[in-house]
Amino acid sequence: AEAWQRDSQRLADLAARADALSALQAKIGHGKDIDAWLEARDLAHARRLWQGVDIEAGWEDALEAVLRERLNALALARLDDALAWVGADKPPGRLAVYSDGQASRDDAEAAQRATDALIAKVRASDAHVDAVLAEGLHGVRCRPDLAGALAARSSLAPGETFVTPEGHRVSAAGIAFFAPDSELHGVIARQRELTELAGAIDAARAAADTARATLD
Repeated sequence: AEAWQRDSQRLADLAARADALSALQAKIGHGKDIDAWLEARDLAHARRLWQGVDIEAGWEDALEAVLRERLNALALARLDDALAWVGADKPPGRLAVYSDGQASRDDAEAAQRATDALIAKVRASDAHVDAVLAEGLHGVRCRPDLAGALAARSSLAPGETFVTPEGHRVSAAGIAFFAPDSELHGVIARQRELTELAGAIDAARAAADTARATLD
């Protein structure tokens, strides 16, 4: 009975954590005005870019710092469709979209040849997301801390920048300190934890079922 109670409690705790994280993820990019606008254009359930992205642990803030609102971009079959949103029909807030049409991995693979490139730390779910990341992370290189980035800034080619795990960006001529966007902050880490929780919940459910069978 004690074993069953223990295993059941662990399953309940894991499920509660997963529900809380899922609720946070579900709120991203939503609000009364934007939801109505998206619904009217059949985009309410469009895939978000962050849903197809994972990055090496510790570099989540760096990715947020570089992509900003593009991390929450909506998949759009034809970018030309966005021309209809100019003027009176514009979105009721900041909105980014990306092409979900034909894409090539060539650019992304070329970018990954630079061993200190941020894109080398990123995993994309498909070629469309790969193409967006290759463009958005082009010229972004990694350094472990701000001091190292400042010391090496003379090695930056035109258009390149360094980014640190904290999200601070260093160019040849300046520094941009990172402050997280409240809504998107932690979205990648939460998504990764949800994936890990799914496996842990399956294992905990099996253990609880075994304990219940043994108790019976």
